[in-house]
Amino acid sequence: MIEVVSGSIKVLKEKGNSKNTAKSQAHDYNSEEVMLKGEIVDSKCYLGVMKPAIAKIHRSCAIRCISGGLPPLFVSTDPKAGKYGYFLLVSHEGKAVNKEILDFVAKPIEITGKIEKKGNFLILKANPNKIRTL
Repeated sequence: MIEVVSGSIKVLKEKGNSKNTAKSQAHDYNSEEVMLKGEIVDSKCYLGVMKPAIAKIHRSCAIRCISGGLPPLFVSTDPKAGKYGYFLLVSHEGKAVNKEILDFVAKPIEITGKIEKKGNFLILKANPNKIRTL
């Protein structure tokens, strides 16, 4: 997530055939449910310049950001997540979970869900009622 000035982005050149690009990015993340360990953070601070934007020191800020509507991220500390360490966090139906996950923000948790890829984004679809604090 980045903040940009209106009108400051433009396409310089289209690359290749969009069908080929989509195929090269394809990966079957939808086949099974995964259980991962990690932490829920707010996407603005974690992806921005705030350091650290994790753990207890950042908890109150992250809760305010997520309460205000910023998308929560799940940051995995689990080797099962592979080279991808963070996921947009949504419900198992793909809906926002901001209010449902506030008690778990900036705490070590275990979460179960399915991973989907949409474009360059990895999304973790999970049931917020089944999050477990470690």
